[in-house]
Amino acid sequence: MRHMSVVVGAFVALVVSGCGFGQPRIYKIAIDTTALSSAPASCYRGNNPPAVAVTTNQLNESQWVFWDGEGGQTGATYLDIGTAAFPLGNAAPLAIGGIIRGEPNAKEYTTSRSIACQNSLVAASSGSLSCQTQADGTVTQVTQNAVIKFDTLGATATGTITLTSNFVCNGQACGNTPLYTNCSLTLNFVGRKIEVNQTSNYAPVGQI
Repeated sequence: MRHMSVVVGAFVALVVSGCGFGQPRIYKIAIDTTALSSAPASCYRGNNPPAVAVTTNQLNESQWVFWDGEGGQTGATYLDIGTAAFPLGNAAPLAIGGIIRGEPNAKEYTTSRSIACQNSLVAASSGSLSCQTQADGTVTQVTQNAVIKFDTLGATATGTITLTSNFVCNGQACGNTPLYTNCSLTLNFVGRKIEVNQTSNYAPVGQI
C-alpha cells in the first residue's frame, strides 16, 4: 500500500527595512537563468553533466506584486511571484509560485515543499511532485525550497533566487543509481518598480 505525505510551506527568514505601506507595489523582474545550463557536476547522476551545454543571453521575465496585510506596519506583507518551474540537472525540477507571506519590510522570503512516498517512488514532472510506481519496502522523499533575497528594493530591485532540491531513498528499490540527485543553484534578478496610482489597473502576474 502506498502512502504519501506532502508538506508545503512559506515563511520569511530575514527582516530589514525597505518596503513602504499602502497600495500594492508592482515590479517588472528579469531573471538571469544562465546558472541552470551550467549546473555543477554534482547536480547530475554520476557527476556527469551533459557533453553539450545550451547557453543563452535571454532573461526570463516575470511580474511580482507586494502588498500589506491588515495591521499596517505591524502586520504581514505578501509577495506574489506568479509561477515558475526550474530544471536543476538530474534533481527533481523545482516549481515555485503563488503568494508568500512575510513580516513587515521583509527582504528575504522562503517558500518550501516536501513530499514523502512510502512503498512507492516519487515522480517529478514539470515541477509537480507525486507518488507513482509501487515499490514495497521503499521510502522516497523530495524536499525543495526557494529563497528570494532582495539586495535592493525601492525604485529598482536586485537580488538572488537560491533553488535547492534534495532527494532521499531508503529501501529495497533504491539501487545504485539515484532516481534524482541533490542540487542547489543561485540565479540573479533585476527589476524596476512600475508606478501606479489608486485608480490604475495592473495585469495579472505573468508566468515565467
